[in-house]
Amino acid sequence: VFFSGVLMQGIVSIWFHIEPKAERLIWDEFPMTFVFMGIFGILIGDRIQSHTMKKAYGPLLFLTSVSAGWWTWTIVNGDGFDLRPYLFAQFFPLLVMLIVLIFFSGRYTHEKDYWRGLLFYACSEFFGAYDRQTFDILKIISGESIGHILIAGGVWQLLLMFQNRKRGFFKAY
Repeated sequence: VFFSGVLMQGIVSIWFHIEPKAERLIWDEFPMTFVFMGIFGILIGDRIQSHTMKKAYGPLLFLTSVSAGWWTWTIVNGDGFDLRPYLFAQFFPLLVMLIVLIFFSGRYTHEKDYWRGLLFYACSEFFGAYDRQTFDILKIISGESIGHILIAGGVWQLLLMFQNRKRGFFKAY
């Protein structure tokens, strides 16, 4: 789910940024729901219980997808810019992930790479929030562009973690 979301995001983000407009926004945001829920599910499955998370994937993906759709619908229909459900779908899993990372031990080696992935994500959000200011300072690249590069670095970090990790000898089974 995580990597399919990353693949979809890469494709549709290019399409959106070629001609950014409200009608295309859902296609830029929808794959992110798969990315958020994918990494959320992996972490919960690794640290708490994998069979429960597998059952929850469908409903969670549906709810987060609806949140992206709601955001776009409010823009297209002129009712405002209601980000609340989408922000909840994005940041609630992050909050839960932080709690799980702090309070639940992992079963695998390379567990600190989750923290590195979150650091890449946090930095990308920072640069995305200061898109124009970053461009004004650097003159050659915007904050949004740097954010995309940082996200790619975070995905690469997680890919390396998944490729190299092993069940830890003294880890919980």
